[in-house]
Amino acid sequence: MFCTQCGQKYSSNDRFCTKCGASINCLKEKKVPSSFKDGSREKEFKETIERASFFHDRGIKKMIEKDYKGAKEDFEKVIEIYPNAPLIEETYLNLGVMYLRLGNESKALSATKKALEINPNYLDAKNNLNRMLNQKKRILNQKKFDSSISFISRVFAVPAGIVIFSLLRIFLKELMQALTNQ
Repeated sequence: MFCTQCGQKYSSNDRFCTKCGASINCLKEKKVPSSFKDGSREKEFKETIERASFFHDRGIKKMIEKDYKGAKEDFEKVIEIYPNAPLIEETYLNLGVMYLRLGNESKALSATKKALEINPNYLDAKNNLNRMLNQKKRILNQKKFDSSISFISRVFAVPAGIVIFSLLRIFLKELMQALTNQ
């Protein structure tokens, strides 16, 4: 059997498509429930929770396997599916870590700050934010240090060149006088 949403093959035991996360029950019916008639609201809510959990768990697995891009996509999907989930701050924190691993510091800071916005007492988010800000400070300080060294080397390089040139000129002048006096 194949997912009607993305074409991924699935087995009869699967509850969700492993590629796109669509509910297999809905796929078997060839439609995604869109109304909330006759108690379907609770069923849809449970499916939403299960689908978000599926992507969160898969994101954690990909994170462990160092598939940072895949994990980032799964965490983004969790936020898209169930933005008000309990403990959604953990998803934002994990998303921030993935952004950082992928080299996008501004999005990493934004996701980590969002985790703290949701739960101001979230210690892991506080620690990650402090690490990111300290790293940013170290990079800025290193750039300032490098530019200071560059400036100092230019300042001292010019007089050293002038001094050497002057000494060479004096030496040549003395040599010319010594040769003409002979």
